[in-house]
Amino acid sequence: MDYRFYHYTTGVLRLPASGGPVHVPTELRYSDADCLAVHMTFHVPGNPAVTWVFGWELLGEGTVHPAGEGDVRVAPAVDAPRDVELLLRAPEGEVRVRYSARDLRDFVGRVRVMSARSLTRMSQDADRELLDILEGA
Repeated sequence: MDYRFYHYTTGVLRLPASGGPVHVPTELRYSDADCLAVHMTFHVPGNPAVTWVFGWELLGEGTVHPAGEGDVRVAPAVDAPRDVELLLRAPEGEVRVRYSARDLRDFVGRVRVMSARSLTRMSQDADRELLDILEGA
């Protein structure tokens, strides 16, 4: 069985080139095919979609306290306690994206349940494969 959950939201993207915030449709996607990660895709009008992949737990941690190292960092917004800010760094530069902390907590809560199901199923599949190997030996 394939557990999937799609969550569409609009983030406020701050692009260094424009200097101001830009509302960008964003898709957060979870699939049990990669049960430890989320895919965050930005749909900037007039440009190809850009997808970042990172651990879903980072979103949950970042709604409470600063989390992450390197290319993806998540933290409560300093100037808006109901928001969470993501800092995404690439060789081409960095962008900051703001989301409602409530939306991210809801998303992470649903993903947590689905991920647990996926990990349980993966464990059961591994147990069956090991049993098959041992029975064939």
